[in-house]
Amino acid sequence: MPVPFLSHYLQHYFSNGRYIYLEVLFDVAMHKSICTYTHAQEAHVADPKSHLGHSRRVFAFFSDHSEEDSGWLFARKEKGKFVAMDVSQVLSTVLGPYHNILKGAIMVFLVCGSLVVHEDTFGDLQEVILNYDMVSAVIFPTTCFQPLITTNFLLAMAELVIIEQLDLRKVFPSLLSLSSHLDQHIKVQPWGVDIPAQCPLCGSTKSWSERVAVVLHDESVDLDAQDQAPVSQYLYSCTYPHCGKAKGKPCHKFHIEKPPGFMVNAAKSKTSGWFQSPSTIFLLPPSVLSSPIISASSSTQGKHPRSRDGKGSIEKRMCI
Repeated sequence: MPVPFLSHYLQHYFSNGRYIYLEVLFDVAMHKSICTYTHAQEAHVADPKSHLGHSRRVFAFFSDHSEEDSGWLFARKEKGKFVAMDVSQVLSTVLGPYHNILKGAIMVFLVCGSLVVHEDTFGDLQEVILNYDMVSAVIFPTTCFQPLITTNFLLAMAELVIIEQLDLRKVFPSLLSLSSHLDQHIKVQPWGVDIPAQCPLCGSTKSWSERVAVVLHDESVDLDAQDQAPVSQYLYSCTYPHCGKAKGKPCHKFHIEKPPGFMVNAAKSKTSGWFQSPSTIFLLPPSVLSSPIISASSSTQGKHPRSRDGKGSIEKRMCI
Protein backbone atom coordinates (compact mmCIF):
# COMPACT_ATOMS: atom_id res chain seq x y z
CA MET A 1 0.00 0.00 0.00
CA PRO A 2 1.75 3.20 -1.16
CA VAL A 3 -0.40 5.64 0.83
CA PRO A 4 1.44 5.39 4.21
CA PHE A 5 4.72 5.96 2.35
CA LEU A 6 3.17 8.98 0.65
CA SER A 7 2.03 10.32 4.01
CA HIS A 8 5.53 9.99 5.45
CA TYR A 9 6.89 11.89 2.44
CA LEU A 10 4.44 14.77 2.86
CA GLN A 11 5.11 15.19 6.58
CA HIS A 12 8.48 16.78 5.79
CA TYR A 13 6.79 19.52 3.76
CA PHE A 14 3.99 20.36 6.20
CA SER A 15 5.45 20.84 9.68
CA ASN A 16 4.07 22.52 12.80
CA GLY A 17 0.78 20.65 12.69
CA ARG A 18 -0.22 21.82 9.20
CA TYR A 19 -0.72 18.23 8.02
CA ILE A 20 -2.92 15.43 9.35
CA TYR A 21 -3.18 11.80 8.19
CA LEU A 22 -6.20 9.65 8.97
CA GLU A 23 -6.60 5.97 8.09
CA VAL A 24 -9.98 4.28 8.39
CA LEU A 25 -10.60 0.52 8.17
CA PHE A 26 -14.14 -0.57 7.37
CA ASP A 27 -16.41 -3.60 7.60
CA VAL A 28 -19.88 -2.67 6.37
CA ALA A 29 -21.61 -5.86 5.23
CA MET A 30 -24.09 -6.24 8.11
CA HIS A 31 -26.43 -3.77 9.78
CA LYS A 32 -24.65 -4.17 13.13
CA SER A 33 -21.20 -3.55 11.63
CA ILE A 34 -22.54 -0.53 9.71
CA CYS A 35 -23.86 1.00 12.94
CA THR A 36 -20.56 0.28 14.68
CA TYR A 37 -18.57 1.86 11.86
CA THR A 38 -20.78 4.96 11.65
CA HIS A 39 -20.64 5.52 15.41
CA ALA A 40 -16.82 5.12 15.47
CA GLN A 41 -16.35 7.69 12.70
CA GLU A 42 -18.20 10.37 14.66
CA ALA A 43 -15.12 10.65 16.88
CA HIS A 44 -12.62 10.39 14.01
CA VAL A 45 -14.20 13.08 11.88
CA ALA A 46 -13.79 15.80 14.53
CA ASP A 47 -10.01 16.15 14.12
CA PRO A 48 -9.90 16.69 10.34
CA LYS A 49 -12.88 19.08 10.58
CA SER A 50 -11.13 21.31 13.09
CA HIS A 51 -7.81 21.02 11.23
CA LEU A 52 -9.12 22.09 7.82
CA GLY A 53 -10.76 25.39 8.77
CA HIS A 54 -11.19 27.70 5.79
CA SER A 55 -8.01 26.76 3.89
CA ARG A 56 -9.10 23.20 3.16
CA ARG A 57 -7.05 20.87 0.96
CA VAL A 58 -8.02 17.19 1.09
CA PHE A 59 -6.32 14.29 -0.67
CA ALA A 60 -8.31 11.06 -0.09
CA PHE A 61 -7.77 7.40 -1.01
CA PHE A 62 -10.20 4.50 -1.12
CA SER A 63 -8.65 1.01 -1.28
CA ASP A 64 -10.66 -2.17 -1.90
CA HIS A 65 -11.10 -5.08 -4.31
CA SER A 66 -14.00 -5.32 -6.74
CA GLU A 67 -15.85 -8.45 -7.84
CA GLU A 68 -14.78 -9.44 -11.34
CA ASP A 69 -18.13 -10.36 -12.89
CA SER A 70 -20.19 -7.46 -11.52
CA GLY A 71 -17.85 -4.70 -10.33
CA TRP A 72 -19.33 -4.81 -6.82
CA LEU A 73 -17.04 -3.83 -3.93
CA PHE A 74 -15.89 -6.19 -1.20
CA ALA A 75 -17.48 -5.31 2.14
CA ARG A 76 -16.18 -8.00 4.51
CA LYS A 77 -15.01 -11.59 4.89
CA GLU A 78 -17.56 -13.87 6.53
CA LYS A 79 -16.97 -17.54 7.39
CA GLY A 80 -14.04 -17.72 5.00
CA LYS A 81 -15.95 -16.18 2.10
CA PHE A 82 -15.88 -12.63 0.80
CA VAL A 83 -19.10 -10.69 0.64
CA ALA A 84 -19.55 -8.09 -2.12
CA MET A 85 -22.11 -5.29 -2.18
CA ASP A 86 -23.22 -2.79 -4.79
CA VAL A 87 -20.95 0.21 -5.21
CA SER A 88 -23.33 2.95 -4.11
CA GLN A 89 -24.13 1.17 -0.85
CA VAL A 90 -20.50 0.57 0.10
CA LEU A 91 -19.29 4.05 -0.83
CA SER A 92 -22.23 5.90 0.73
CA THR A 93 -21.73 3.97 3.98
CA VAL A 94 -17.95 4.35 4.14
CA LEU A 95 -17.76 7.95 2.92
CA GLY A 96 -20.99 9.17 4.52
CA PRO A 97 -19.53 10.40 7.84
CA TYR A 98 -16.90 12.38 5.86
CA HIS A 99 -19.32 14.05 3.45
CA ASN A 100 -18.43 17.63 4.47
CA ILE A 101 -14.70 16.89 4.50
CA LEU A 102 -14.66 15.35 1.02
CA LYS A 103 -16.29 18.37 -0.61
CA GLY A 104 -13.72 19.75 -3.05
CA ALA A 105 -11.34 16.83 -2.39
CA ILE A 106 -9.15 14.90 -4.83
CA MET A 107 -10.13 11.24 -4.50
CA VAL A 108 -7.98 8.33 -5.68
CA PHE A 109 -9.67 4.92 -5.95
CA LEU A 110 -7.18 2.05 -5.57
CA VAL A 111 -9.67 -0.52 -6.83
CA CYS A 112 -9.60 -3.27 -9.48
CA GLY A 113 -10.69 -2.15 -12.93
CA SER A 114 -13.94 -4.17 -13.03
CA LEU A 115 -15.52 -1.23 -11.21
CA VAL A 116 -15.40 0.87 -14.39
CA VAL A 117 -15.92 -1.73 -17.14
CA HIS A 118 -19.47 -2.47 -15.99
CA GLU A 119 -21.92 0.25 -16.94
CA ASP A 120 -24.02 0.10 -13.76
CA THR A 121 -21.14 0.17 -11.28
CA PHE A 122 -19.34 2.89 -13.22
CA GLY A 123 -22.55 4.92 -13.14
CA ASP A 124 -22.80 4.41 -9.37
CA LEU A 125 -19.21 5.59 -8.97
CA GLN A 126 -19.86 8.73 -11.02
CA GLU A 127 -22.97 9.50 -9.00
CA VAL A 128 -21.08 9.25 -5.71
CA ILE A 129 -18.32 11.56 -7.00
CA LEU A 130 -20.91 14.15 -8.02
CA ASN A 131 -22.96 13.83 -4.82
CA TYR A 132 -19.88 14.42 -2.66
CA ASP A 133 -18.84 17.37 -4.84
CA MET A 134 -15.27 16.11 -5.30
CA VAL A 135 -13.11 18.31 -7.50
CA SER A 136 -11.32 15.36 -9.18
CA ALA A 137 -11.25 11.57 -9.03
CA VAL A 138 -8.62 9.11 -10.28
CA ILE A 139 -9.16 5.39 -10.88
CA PHE A 140 -7.04 2.76 -12.63
CA PRO A 141 -9.05 0.52 -15.04
CA THR A 142 -6.64 -2.41 -14.70
CA THR A 143 -7.59 -6.05 -14.20
CA CYS A 144 -6.12 -7.49 -10.97
CA PHE A 145 -4.89 -4.02 -10.04
CA GLN A 146 -1.91 -3.82 -7.65
CA PRO A 147 -1.67 -0.44 -5.83
CA LEU A 148 2.09 -0.80 -5.35
CA ILE A 149 2.77 -0.04 -9.03
CA THR A 150 1.19 3.40 -8.60
CA THR A 151 3.85 4.57 -6.12
CA ASN A 152 5.80 6.70 -8.62
CA PHE A 153 2.60 8.11 -10.07
CA LEU A 154 1.17 9.05 -6.67
CA LEU A 155 4.47 10.50 -5.49
CA ALA A 156 4.64 12.74 -8.56
CA MET A 157 1.00 13.71 -8.06
CA ALA A 158 1.64 14.67 -4.44
CA GLU A 159 4.63 16.79 -5.40
CA LEU A 160 2.92 18.64 -8.27
CA VAL A 161 -0.63 18.91 -6.92
CA ILE A 162 -0.28 19.06 -3.12
CA ILE A 163 3.10 20.69 -2.65
CA GLU A 164 3.31 22.91 -5.74
CA GLN A 165 -0.52 23.28 -5.85
CA LEU A 166 -0.80 22.86 -9.62
CA ASP A 167 -4.05 21.92 -11.34
CA LEU A 168 -4.41 18.12 -11.59
CA ARG A 169 -6.00 18.20 -15.06
CA LYS A 170 -3.17 20.29 -16.50
CA VAL A 171 -0.33 18.19 -15.06
CA PHE A 172 -1.94 14.79 -15.69
CA PRO A 173 -0.06 14.10 -18.98
CA SER A 174 3.21 14.83 -17.16
CA LEU A 175 2.23 12.42 -14.39
CA LEU A 176 1.60 9.68 -16.94
CA SER A 177 4.94 10.26 -18.66
CA LEU A 178 6.70 9.79 -15.30
CA SER A 179 4.88 6.53 -14.57
CA SER A 180 6.55 3.90 -16.73
CA HIS A 181 5.07 0.95 -14.79
CA LEU A 182 1.47 1.99 -15.40
CA ASP A 183 1.32 2.13 -19.19
CA GLN A 184 1.00 -0.77 -21.61
CA HIS A 185 3.08 -1.62 -24.65
CA ILE A 186 1.24 -0.40 -27.74
CA LYS A 187 1.73 -3.82 -29.41
CA VAL A 188 -0.06 -5.51 -26.50
CA GLN A 189 -2.81 -2.93 -26.02
CA PRO A 190 -3.32 -0.70 -29.06
CA TRP A 191 -5.52 2.22 -27.91
CA GLY A 192 -5.89 0.39 -24.59
CA VAL A 193 -7.65 -2.62 -26.17
CA ASP A 194 -6.36 -6.05 -25.11
CA ILE A 195 -5.09 -8.44 -27.79
CA PRO A 196 -6.17 -12.05 -27.04
CA ALA A 197 -3.31 -14.16 -25.70
CA GLN A 198 -4.61 -17.27 -27.50
CA CYS A 199 -6.05 -17.90 -30.94
CA PRO A 200 -9.73 -18.93 -30.49
CA LEU A 201 -9.63 -21.17 -33.57
CA CYS A 202 -6.50 -23.31 -33.09
CA GLY A 203 -5.59 -22.55 -29.47
CA SER A 204 -2.07 -21.35 -30.26
CA THR A 205 -0.53 -18.79 -27.92
CA LYS A 206 1.50 -15.77 -28.99
CA SER A 207 0.91 -16.65 -32.62
CA TRP A 208 -0.30 -13.30 -33.91
CA SER A 209 1.38 -11.74 -36.89
CA GLU A 210 2.83 -8.24 -36.88
CA ARG A 211 -0.07 -5.86 -36.92
CA VAL A 212 -1.08 -4.20 -40.17
CA ALA A 213 -2.21 -0.60 -39.86
CA VAL A 214 -5.12 0.69 -41.91
CA VAL A 215 -4.71 4.40 -42.54
CA LEU A 216 -7.44 6.71 -43.83
CA HIS A 217 -6.04 9.48 -45.98
CA ASP A 218 -7.93 12.75 -45.87
CA GLU A 219 -6.32 15.90 -47.25
CA SER A 220 -8.57 18.07 -45.07
CA VAL A 221 -7.24 16.51 -41.85
CA ASP A 222 -4.12 17.80 -40.13
CA LEU A 223 -2.20 14.61 -39.31
CA ASP A 224 -0.16 16.45 -36.68
CA ALA A 225 -3.25 17.27 -34.63
CA GLN A 226 -3.37 15.08 -31.54
CA ASP A 227 -7.08 14.36 -31.86
CA GLN A 228 -6.82 13.25 -35.50
CA ALA A 229 -4.89 9.98 -35.37
CA PRO A 230 -4.43 8.69 -38.96
CA VAL A 231 -4.66 4.96 -38.13
CA SER A 232 -8.28 3.76 -38.10
CA GLN A 233 -7.72 0.06 -37.30
CA TYR A 234 -5.13 -2.70 -36.90
CA LEU A 235 -5.35 -6.12 -38.58
CA TYR A 236 -4.01 -9.36 -37.06
CA SER A 237 -3.85 -12.98 -38.25
CA CYS A 238 -2.73 -16.26 -36.67
CA THR A 239 0.65 -17.47 -37.97
CA TYR A 240 0.28 -21.12 -36.89
CA PRO A 241 0.63 -23.07 -40.17
CA HIS A 242 -2.25 -25.49 -39.42
CA CYS A 243 -4.65 -22.93 -37.94
CA GLY A 244 -8.20 -23.82 -39.04
CA LYS A 245 -7.21 -26.74 -41.30
CA ALA A 246 -8.76 -29.37 -39.06
CA LYS A 247 -12.12 -27.56 -39.38
CA GLY A 248 -11.70 -26.69 -43.04
CA LYS A 249 -11.41 -22.99 -42.27
CA PRO A 250 -8.81 -20.33 -43.13
CA CYS A 251 -6.48 -19.10 -40.42
CA HIS A 252 -8.11 -16.86 -37.85
CA LYS A 253 -8.02 -13.11 -38.45
CA PHE A 254 -9.39 -10.17 -36.51
CA HIS A 255 -9.14 -6.41 -36.38
CA ILE A 256 -9.25 -3.70 -33.70
CA GLU A 257 -11.07 -0.48 -34.49
CA LYS A 258 -9.77 2.79 -33.11
CA PRO A 259 -12.22 3.89 -30.40
CA PRO A 260 -13.26 7.53 -29.89
CA GLY A 261 -10.41 9.58 -28.41
CA PHE A 262 -6.77 10.37 -29.12
CA MET A 263 -3.22 9.58 -28.05
CA VAL A 264 -1.80 11.90 -25.39
CA ASN A 265 1.35 13.14 -27.13
CA ALA A 266 2.86 14.59 -23.95
CA ALA A 267 2.88 11.11 -22.36
CA LYS A 268 3.96 9.05 -25.38
CA SER A 269 7.21 7.08 -25.62
CA LYS A 270 8.77 4.87 -28.32
CA THR A 271 7.17 1.65 -27.06
CA SER A 272 4.15 2.77 -25.07
CA GLY A 273 1.64 5.54 -24.70
CA TRP A 274 -1.64 6.73 -23.22
CA PHE A 275 -4.97 6.93 -24.99
CA GLN A 276 -7.56 9.45 -23.84
CA SER A 277 -11.16 8.51 -24.49
CA PRO A 278 -14.48 10.08 -23.45
CA SER A 279 -15.28 9.28 -19.82
CA THR A 280 -18.42 7.37 -20.84
CA ILE A 281 -16.53 4.88 -23.01
CA PHE A 282 -14.70 1.89 -21.51
CA LEU A 283 -14.04 -1.07 -23.78
CA LEU A 284 -14.82 -4.41 -22.18
CA PRO A 285 -12.05 -7.03 -22.24
CA PRO A 286 -12.94 -10.48 -23.66
CA SER A 287 -13.35 -12.00 -20.17
CA VAL A 288 -16.07 -9.46 -19.38
CA LEU A 289 -17.88 -9.56 -22.71
CA SER A 290 -18.97 -13.15 -22.11
CA SER A 291 -20.28 -12.38 -18.61
CA PRO A 292 -23.67 -10.84 -17.81
CA ILE A 293 -23.84 -7.43 -16.15
CA ILE A 294 -25.47 -7.91 -12.76
CA SER A 295 -27.84 -5.16 -11.73
CA ALA A 296 -27.05 -3.21 -8.56
CA SER A 297 -29.01 -4.25 -5.50
CA SER A 298 -29.15 -3.41 -1.82
CA SER A 299 -28.80 -7.09 -0.87
CA THR A 300 -25.80 -7.99 1.27
CA GLN A 301 -26.03 -11.76 0.96
CA GLY A 302 -25.13 -14.39 -1.57
CA LYS A 303 -22.49 -12.46 -3.52
CA HIS A 304 -19.14 -14.20 -3.18
CA PRO A 305 -16.45 -12.92 -5.58
CA ARG A 306 -13.76 -14.84 -7.39
CA SER A 307 -10.09 -14.30 -6.70
CA ARG A 308 -7.74 -14.89 -9.65
CA ASP A 309 -4.72 -15.56 -7.45
CA GLY A 310 -6.55 -18.06 -5.27
CA LYS A 311 -5.29 -16.40 -2.09
CA GLY A 312 -8.36 -14.32 -1.39
CA SER A 313 -6.42 -11.45 0.15
CA ILE A 314 -8.29 -8.22 0.77
CA GLU A 315 -7.46 -4.81 2.14
CA LYS A 316 -10.31 -2.39 2.78
CA ARG A 317 -9.42 1.09 3.93
CA MET A 318 -9.92 4.77 3.35
CA CYS A 319 -7.14 7.27 3.91
CA ILE A 320 -7.55 11.02 4.21
